[in-house]
Amino acid sequence: MTRCPASAVASSPAASGLSSCSYRAAGKSRLLTIGSYGALTLDQARKAARSELAKVEVEGADPVEARRQRADEAASLEPLRTLLNEYAATLTNAGTATDARQSFAKNVPTRLSGKPACDVTTADVEGILSKVRERGALAVERNLFRFLHAAFAFGTGNQDRKRRFRIAGNPVTEAERPEGSAPAGDRELSTAEIRELWPVTRQVRSRGSPPGTCGARSRRACLKSAY
Repeated sequence: MTRCPASAVASSPAASGLSSCSYRAAGKSRLLTIGSYGALTLDQARKAARSELAKVEVEGADPVEARRQRADEAASLEPLRTLLNEYAATLTNAGTATDARQSFAKNVPTRLSGKPACDVTTADVEGILSKVRERGALAVERNLFRFLHAAFAFGTGNQDRKRRFRIAGNPVTEAERPEGSAPAGDRELSTAEIRELWPVTRQVRSRGSPPGTCGARSRRACLKSAY
């Protein structure tokens, strides 16, 4: 074990593999973990410890308690998994709901799905989209993009969800849009939706619409009758 009395840093790779510093706060002795052995050099651990101890001496801070409070707060925040599940449950079309659930399950890693929804970043979103793109699954990437975008929009849809998920903004909005994606406000229909709409469009054509066309009024009628 190597000690640095000036900053109360202890590095004990043989014992715990952790670097830590000790201090007193509110009359109690505290032991603050700085980092794992190997991830930080001893000099880096000493520098980090001095920074934390300066907060104790100058600001009267208690870093251990602050970490505990942050952990408790994070545990109380709804994870991304909950947001995605609740969004998928609102989809009235069974085929679309199944597509969304399967897309989330196959492409959103467990590590990210357990992260508080409010902490998910654009970089997180681009990370999972890029992995899908690397597989050459462009259609899957486009659908995942629109499902994620809609899920985060759902998370800010009313005051209750704003309070529960605490999402400040939609991280998907700033993500790189997949090649061939529909413009904002539009989206591609899933295979299940196309199958469901096909008989309806045939009925519209049989009433006199020219083949391959469907006016705005007729298109709205198609969608209303299908859903």
